[in-house]
Amino acid sequence: RFLFRRSIQHHLAGRSTDLNVELYETNQCPEKPIWTLALRDEKTGLRFVRYGGVIGSPGLATPNNWFRIEKDWEYYKLVFCPTSVCKDVVCGDLGIYTGGYNRWLVMGCQQFSIRFKKF
Repeated sequence: RFLFRRSIQHHLAGRSTDLNVELYETNQCPEKPIWTLALRDEKTGLRFVRYGGVIGSPGLATPNNWFRIEKDWEYYKLVFCPTSVCKDVVCGDLGIYTGGYNRWLVMGCQQFSIRFKKF
């Protein structure tokens, strides 16, 4: 579920608009299934997307909780760039990092393109 900063009703009308991402699943983790961008990992140098974000509350205390959907040719991409929340932020595309047998969503790898399907 994509939760837009402003009230947006049209499908994908929220492109390039700051939004929160909340996953619906059976969550056994103590953190809420709301995306946040972690600090840079010392080993990989990447910033991992993880649970523990907060819905709403745009401001200097929550810049890591805001993402965007941006058009990329015929696909879309997920981007971390909350410039409407914080002006001094390093923006970047989200991509897939593979380590061992695991895959993570991170900022700093080749972008991960997505396509939305209308039901």
